[in-house]
Amino acid sequence: MAVVFIIIGVVVAAQHGFQQRVGRQIEKAAPAARKVIPEPAKRVLREGRELLPIYGPTGQWIARKAGSVVYFGVVGVFVLAIRRRKTRTFMQVLATTTLSGVAMSAIIELFELPEELADQVFDLLCGALGGVIFGLIAWWWLRRRWDRQP
Repeated sequence: MAVVFIIIGVVVAAQHGFQQRVGRQIEKAAPAARKVIPEPAKRVLREGRELLPIYGPTGQWIARKAGSVVYFGVVGVFVLAIRRRKTRTFMQVLATTTLSGVAMSAIIELFELPEELADQVFDLLCGALGGVIFGLIAWWWLRRRWDRQP
């Protein structure tokens, strides 16, 4: 199941259809968001955009990076689930999911060479963020499961 998920993720990423569809939806939502977001937050977002390695339409870039975070996090959970040695501590869970997310991101980066260093680092950070988020979710789920066992 994990291998199939990884293959599907690579195929979806290569086709760019997902990011285009979601990017269009983000662009449609932008006018409404501009009305709701306070001016100081807009200023921070504009300044942040200048620092990020954004290329292409912003909505598509956001969709691609958000998809990457989720994808790498799920890969980390798969690795956590198939490990032979069971993780019992918070740090073991977090390390497993985070390192797995970064490792999968690094593997994909090899296929995307040559790419600017800033893009590579940002993509590796997306892998780490996905691993951390899904590691926290996995830890919460595991704790609930362990608490229910007699």
